[in-house]
Amino acid sequence: MYLAKRVRPDVLLVTSYLCSKVNNPTVNNKLQLNKLMSYLYGSSNRGLIYYNNAEFNPVVYGDAAFMVHDDVKSRGGTLVMSSGGVIEAHSSKQNIITKSSTESELVNLDYSTTYALCIKRLVNGMTINMKNIVVFQDNQSVLALVKKGKPTSLRTKHISVRYFSVCQYVDSGEINIKWCRSEDMLADILTKPLGGKSFKNLRDIINPLIDDKYL
Repeated sequence: MYLAKRVRPDVLLVTSYLCSKVNNPTVNNKLQLNKLMSYLYGSSNRGLIYYNNAEFNPVVYGDAAFMVHDDVKSRGGTLVMSSGGVIEAHSSKQNIITKSSTESELVNLDYSTTYALCIKRLVNGMTINMKNIVVFQDNQSVLALVKKGKPTSLRTKHISVRYFSVCQYVDSGEINIKWCRSEDMLADILTKPLGGKSFKNLRDIINPLIDDKYL
């Protein structure tokens, strides 16, 4: 888990999931662990790279996968990029049961924006003037809810008001929420199993190959 959080966010999802199974593991979990270790052994030349000519201002990617756990809870993921590399990655099961993918995304957005504000205040404490911090979100329904500042229909009326706290930070200009395409949502790799091209594309961004010139 330490390795996944610090230098290999590409395996954080499966690592977090397997850690939740340590008290009652199954044969399938052992096979999943073997597959994970095989992948790590075969990709030991991947890590984090930061570039001195890249944009320093941190940006946050927040995503959620609806009802993916056996207890029908959703999973949220948050990824923070700065200077071309990952500086923070978080993947965990949500504490509450949500009733739609939009609600699960909104719950995770609440976490992502809270984390984004902590980073913004840390950066400003370093005497670097950062007016706002960008949080990327790929769910248009969530963006509509935040813009409205309250549930927009009977289908979203049940959502707790506390998850709309992000609206006050958007209104004050501290947080700038932007839409991004699903294929550009880096936090996808932290919330759902991806295969083939999708996994490789995101993996190559957050955990690029490290050749000799970086060592």
